[in-house]
Amino acid sequence: MSIYKYIYIYMSAVAASSQRHTSSCVPVTDGDPAEGFFETRHTIDMVLEGGRRYAFNAYSTHLNNMDLLAENPVLVFIHGGGFSCLSWASVCKYCAGFNFPVLALDLYGHGASGSLSDASSEVDFSVERYKRDVVHVLNQLLPEEFLATGRASVLPRVVLVGHSMGGAVAAHVANVPCPAAGAAVKGGALALNADVCGLVVIDVVEGTALEALRGMEVVLQQMPTDFCDEAEAIDWVTNNYMRSPNNPNPGKVAVPPMLCLNKRTKRYEWRTNLFKTIPFWKGWYEGMSG
Repeated sequence: MSIYKYIYIYMSAVAASSQRHTSSCVPVTDGDPAEGFFETRHTIDMVLEGGRRYAFNAYSTHLNNMDLLAENPVLVFIHGGGFSCLSWASVCKYCAGFNFPVLALDLYGHGASGSLSDASSEVDFSVERYKRDVVHVLNQLLPEEFLATGRASVLPRVVLVGHSMGGAVAAHVANVPCPAAGAAVKGGALALNADVCGLVVIDVVEGTALEALRGMEVVLQQMPTDFCDEAEAIDWVTNNYMRSPNNPNPGKVAVPPMLCLNKRTKRYEWRTNLFKTIPFWKGWYEGMSG
């Protein structure tokens, strides 16, 4: 399936040290799981050291509306472990209704972001990697008209919003310096071309998060490993994580990107192997309060 033949494609390329990034954006159309929640779908193709290629998926609304960008900060939503950017779909639609530009992205190894060659090669789930990826995605997608002025007063402003693991990532991204706003950056160091004016972390505090890790492996072991269809997975996730009195089926949009179809067994499995992330858990939350 290709929606690209119907729509306008915007391409740009950025060279930064040994990393090369190319992005495309297309309007969200019929058949896209984000239909009705976002305006635009973004794909960022990153070429890392050694020629390894990774794709990053994101959705936005109002991101190219210069009037709204001048008036309001971009709300950047970062999902928790095992979820995807569409876990924020309803929240983003609500915020965009109040004229806030919104951007939600799939972290590496989640949703539609990850290796272009083989998902089994996804082994680095460190907070440093996530921080770097989010910064590169923001630098790639935020409007160049603002960045080119070099004046802090018209830099893109962002509010980082993260849930659980995503909250830890957001806290680390918030500490990345912005040279255009006057921050000192050593040569070759990671820099963010935006002014972070707010940080919201949900369901995560450094101390309690570290304490809770002791029981998380047990939680993973108790989770089902596969499902007969998407409906079964939606029911399980909704009943365990997404109870909502105002939304009778909150998992209908959020859950499918969390799954992948095993072609051999014909059953749906988790897109993200959370057992692979265990060695990185402590690093996600240590120091986030600093």
